[in-house]
Amino acid sequence: MNLKITIGQNHDAELILVCKDQELEGLEKVLNQLKDKGLFKGDEEELFSHMDMENNKIRIFLGLGEKDKVDEEILRLAAFKGAKELSKMKVKAASAVLPELEGLDY
Repeated sequence: MNLKITIGQNHDAELILVCKDQELEGLEKVLNQLKDKGLFKGDEEELFSHMDMENNKIRIFLGLGEKDKVDEEILRLAAFKGAKELSKMKVKAASAVLPELEGLDY
């Protein structure tokens, strides 16, 4: 199965890369609920899959850890982990949401 992950396009699945204590526009409520319940905090290598029934969308949150410590290797490993999760869910196309990180080109 081929898997296509794109940035800036809308698909039925999203990979959302999140730094610890990061606010994401439009996802504040979901992230705060996950944090309050101890399900997802944005720690490095953390993963949480969520089916948004209201919008019929699979969301996979991937933790990157502390924002100032994120490097290319952490991004690569998170993307790999996310792609593996999408593959298990038999998703064929997904969009990616990446935080703005100073000093990294992507």
